[in-house]
Amino acid sequence: MKSTFWIIAIILCLTVNESIVSWMLAVFVGNYNLTDGFDRAFRFFTFEGYLFFLAFRAIPFAAVLIVSSIFKNRLTKDINVMEWFWLIGIVLFITYGYWDAQHSLYTDTKTSSTTSISFIFIPIYAVAVGLISSVFGLAFTVIHSKIKDRR
Repeated sequence: MKSTFWIIAIILCLTVNESIVSWMLAVFVGNYNLTDGFDRAFRFFTFEGYLFFLAFRAIPFAAVLIVSSIFKNRLTKDINVMEWFWLIGIVLFITYGYWDAQHSLYTDTKTSSTTSISFIFIPIYAVAVGLISSVFGLAFTVIHSKIKDRR
């Protein structure tokens, strides 16, 4: 495990959150400028709420750590690619999930009363998405090594 991967994973875990995605929605969908979008997205931000949702957002990142530590001796050459694919998968899924959950706040559509519950379940579902992404990473390395061996 390279330290660069874990530094990037920690930064993404701390920064990819519902407030940042709400800010992106405000700018790209709600047509706010950068500062007004920031004010709109962070108007209900509290540190306690951030920590609460961070506990759930950390679940898929912890799963990467657990799975990679289990398989590091068996898949030494492939584990780095699998980790990166897992990380990309969970970050894209969490970002998309938060985007989809909050999109109605910046459009004319009705917002569900259970939207806030999705902020708990999206990271939990991201574990499965990350696992599937890492399998794609393993397939990528196998195909790449077979193509490389043919040359």
